[in-house]
Amino acid sequence: MYVSEDGGEVLTIDPQDLFVDPDGDELQFLVGNGTPHIIDLSLGNRYFGLHAISEGTGYFYAGADDGKEGGFVIYVIYVEVLNAQFDPGASSNAFMVEAKELLESERDIALYPNPVNHGTAQLIYSLEETSNVSISLLNLRGEPVDTEFYTDRQSGVHVEQLDVSTLPSGIYIYQLRSNDGKVRTVKMIVN
Repeated sequence: MYVSEDGGEVLTIDPQDLFVDPDGDELQFLVGNGTPHIIDLSLGNRYFGLHAISEGTGYFYAGADDGKEGGFVIYVIYVEVLNAQFDPGASSNAFMVEAKELLESERDIALYPNPVNHGTAQLIYSLEETSNVSISLLNLRGEPVDTEFYTDRQSGVHVEQLDVSTLPSGIYIYQLRSNDGKVRTVKMIVN
């Protein structure tokens, strides 16, 4: 997840998008900030918000409890605060240089922009060798929403334009599979 350091923009998250109770029980939520010097965490009635304070990798805790035995779960969620994000409208060479820098920090897969405001996003990934690639969009339950296949992708950095204009707001996972057996995932937030 990315939070841009732009002096006031807050990323809001609905905890209902993070947690689902299989029995349909009402959930109680808690959040905690592990790095208050990097991100500011605020809690509202329905959403919680993140605001960038300084550049770096921060983390926060999000938990849910249905009030029953064994019904408590907690996640540690890492946040990368960047001073500047790359501009997909820039020249092709500049875009690829910035995409490579983003990939180096994200372990061979990244999504820009993230969160997405019901338009298009760029999925950026690198391959070590020529490969067939499948890119699946999954909901938070792991159910496939859409899958695209690409054949004979050469080694190097690739950028796929993704149309997310018809998706409802929420959190999704992009999963990339290639011939080398690697499975890479990146979370996407659609506002």
